[in-house]
Amino acid sequence: MDFSKFMNDYPWLFGIIMILGGPIVAFYGKRFFPWVVSGIVAVTFLLGALVVCSLLGYMETTTGVGVSIAVSVIVCLLAGWFVMKTVWIAVGVLGLVGGFFLGSMIYTIFLAALGWNALWAMVTFSLVCAVGGGFLSFKYSKTVVLVMTSVIGSYAFMRGLSYFVGGFPSEAALFHSLEAKQPIENMNNFFWIYLALFVCGSIAAMIYQSRSNDDHEMLKNDKNYVDSDDHFAAVVKKINNK
Repeated sequence: MDFSKFMNDYPWLFGIIMILGGPIVAFYGKRFFPWVVSGIVAVTFLLGALVVCSLLGYMETTTGVGVSIAVSVIVCLLAGWFVMKTVWIAVGVLGLVGGFFLGSMIYTIFLAALGWNALWAMVTFSLVCAVGGGFLSFKYSKTVVLVMTSVIGSYAFMRGLSYFVGGFPSEAALFHSLEAKQPIENMNNFFWIYLALFVCGSIAAMIYQSRSNDDHEMLKNDKNYVDSDDHFAAVVKKINNK
């Protein structure tokens, strides 16, 4: 796809955004909740809009790329602004987006370990985890906010590094290879290092945010969030008491 080529030609553009923004999302997701979620949604909509423009054939020329980027930026800013205004939508979207990337990562583990080159599996894992994250966000809002900000931030940082170092092709490249039923290129043992970085970063961010207990006022003032269960905090508290 044209979008896959675009990401391949300009990896630094996405890499810099992810490397700089990832740690902020992972370690300060609750403290800067509205800004973090609106940023996550904006970036997600930016990528999604670019994919749509690519599928419609609008990114085949330099002018088309420029127009596609401009339109995508407008769409992503509007989406980010809308999400920032409503807590329950923000938490739900956070669960969906975090679940989607978590599902994508789980499938990639199967791909690296077993060579399971199936596009339907990648889509299924991503969608099932996205729906699961969105569903859990309504009852376990505190846990979802904590876990998903940590996971998304760690994933973004790890992904940003992979764009510069290599060894882990982008989602667009993976999708293109699976769709065309071609061998996965540029994927080597570096993937396991990225996986370890992702897992360790996620756990460290969860523990840090859980101990800091610093929620944004937007969350503190929402009754549904305050009354929701927080199983992760209970687990951390038990560990600390031992």
